[in-house]
Amino acid sequence: MKTKMFVENPEMSKFFDYLVDWYGPESRLYGHFFKSNPLNAYDIDMAISLWLIMCNVRDAEFEGDTVDREFTRDVMFIIKGIWKPDQVEWSDCMTRFFTPDGNFDPKSAMVEGARCRDRRRTGQSGGATVTLSPRLQA
Repeated sequence: MKTKMFVENPEMSKFFDYLVDWYGPESRLYGHFFKSNPLNAYDIDMAISLWLIMCNVRDAEFEGDTVDREFTRDVMFIIKGIWKPDQVEWSDCMTRFFTPDGNFDPKSAMVEGARCRDRRRTGQSGGATVTLSPRLQA
């Protein structure tokens, strides 16, 4: 099921597998979330890629943990066209990066990035300064 992008990085490959275990078509955990529109490797790759962009814009650290899995799940909901803002855990974040019809919005992402940078500059909370934790870098 994996595409080349995540086979080359063992830690990202583990995160990909983690998502498949939880949300893939054969998953007994939450595979039913995507029963009407099952996930494929491209969907998962795209969701991870978009979440990494969102982490970078927000200056947040990607750990490959439960929080990253949940955010990536919400991105997969959007990609598959089954996103409803009141049904996703992280809709406040998703609405900053995606249009109401589910398209990734680079302009909104740039605005959000500027907000994060301004919060850091003024000493308000703004997240970490690393995009990928060292253990996830290839």
